[in-house]
Amino acid sequence: QDPQLQAYIHEALTNNWDVQIAVARVLQAEAAARVTRSQFVPTVVAGGDLITTRASERGPTTIPAGIDPQKEYGDVYVSMPAYELDLWGRLRRAHEAARAQLLAAQVAQQTVRQTLVAQVATAYLNLLELDYELEITLQTYSGRTNSLALTTAREEGGVTSLHDVEQARILVAAAEASLVDTRGRIEQQENELCILLGRNPGPLERGEGFSRQNLETTVPPGLPSSLLERRPDIRYAEQQLVAANADIGQAKAAFFPALTLTGMYGYQTVALSDLFTAPARTWQFGPSISVPIF
Repeated sequence: QDPQLQAYIHEALTNNWDVQIAVARVLQAEAAARVTRSQFVPTVVAGGDLITTRASERGPTTIPAGIDPQKEYGDVYVSMPAYELDLWGRLRRAHEAARAQLLAAQVAQQTVRQTLVAQVATAYLNLLELDYELEITLQTYSGRTNSLALTTAREEGGVTSLHDVEQARILVAAAEASLVDTRGRIEQQENELCILLGRNPGPLERGEGFSRQNLETTVPPGLPSSLLERRPDIRYAEQQLVAANADIGQAKAAFFPALTLTGMYGYQTVALSDLFTAPARTWQFGPSISVPIF
């Protein structure tokens, strides 16, 4: 219920580099899945050429009289370079593998987010615990300093011995060392939390104190084991298994012949005025089959 902790979690989910990397991997998997899915439809290319050439009248080849040395010709075409018929399911299994990889990337992103939330909350509570420890250490140091002053006064009055004074000084020195150590650990904890937040190391604001944190630590009984299916790491492993099985299907399909269709349709002529006439029409269609031997 600490609003400062909630603000830190929101900041971490927005600025943390691990989350941004996970988001980029999801976008990468989405693009890979679209590329794989695009293999189900043929690739169609349209184009055209308009070329003007002029032969040299002084070259080794003599141009007959009355023949124009300059010529123009062009073509317009629509072609299908190569389209594989998915007879054995290779493309379907490839799409299945790409989709499983996408789902795995999405649940991996959820794993990163859940882990980050836990790390931020743990680091913040550890920081509050160190602050609470520092308060106790300051109180101990203050009490031991007062005790040293009292023991010194008693020794000067002849009530106690010098040994008691030295013992009190040792206790004060131990409290000072504990103060230095606790402050160093607080600074390290702040730096750790800043890294999780995507910030440069520096001091951080606190919310409610450690002793005033309202934390629910009891787990209700009777939780079903089906909750394990919601864990992102288990779902990630499951999708990786699906992708691996699909990759096996692709490898099996590679043993069978591959049937590919290629074709082209267009017009070609040396006189642009006759470009779209029937005599200028040209087309080509050729299915090809390839069988792996080794």
